[in-house]
Amino acid sequence: METYLPLTGKCAFNVESLKTYISDIIGIAKRIIKDNNGIKESFFGNLSVLAGKTADEIDTNLSASLNSYGKIRGDVAHQSTKHSSTINAPSAEFTSAKDLVCGLALYFDLMS
Repeated sequence: METYLPLTGKCAFNVESLKTYISDIIGIAKRIIKDNNGIKESFFGNLSVLAGKTADEIDTNLSASLNSYGKIRGDVAHQSTKHSSTINAPSAEFTSAKDLVCGLALYFDLMS
């Protein structure tokens, strides 16, 4: 993960400096996702911290589920279906994706 300086008092009370600081953090998060071709387990923690989670709040089960889903989808996404060994039924794909989206929404307090 890229490193950046902590938010200083000077930056916190200067609107332009604060905007720049926040834009830099968003840029770091976007680069993490782009360079990782999606979100994998090792980067989920980094993105969680950037989103305001503390280390003890990181959901390791959700992280593992995202990683597992990515591995399965990657097999299909990077090969033709006739060369892939892990093809799920569309209903299973839908259920897995829906469960992950709901898990992410709960994790980031987007739904109750």
